[in-house]
Amino acid sequence: MLNAAEITGIILAGGKSRRMKSDKAFLTYQDRPLIAHVIEALEAVTSEVILVSDDNRYDVFNKRRFPDLLEDAGPLAGLYTGLYHSETPYNLVLGCDTPLVNQTVFKPLFSNASKKYDIVQLASRGRTMPLIALYKRTCLDQILDLLQPIGTA
Repeated sequence: MLNAAEITGIILAGGKSRRMKSDKAFLTYQDRPLIAHVIEALEAVTSEVILVSDDNRYDVFNKRRFPDLLEDAGPLAGLYTGLYHSETPYNLVLGCDTPLVNQTVFKPLFSNASKKYDIVQLASRGRTMPLIALYKRTCLDQILDLLQPIGTA
């Protein structure tokens, strides 16, 4: 089983909110912003929580915040940015709008972590959830390779 010292929590909060017309992370659930619930859940199981967003309103949470290294390239660029700035071998990556995550959700990710796999994702109803997943920092170069066509367009 992994321990917190080996894991950074990465919250992707860089979406454009086109459908919602407002930033999902600041919508409230139980009188707190959605992202506050995510931060709390990650703090319980990681050594550090970092935010990937170019929006300085997130500075209110007193976490290291990084803008996307590749602009307008979607969540994969956010994942790349978070892994790039991580200092741990494992990274628990979540979207900013997942307020119900907790240690019960994380347990299968941690128990299935191995040297064999770079990514462990949850699945529900036959669909994987790339934003509730454990990523090894070693997949950084592979993600950059996937982003190259975007970064050079």
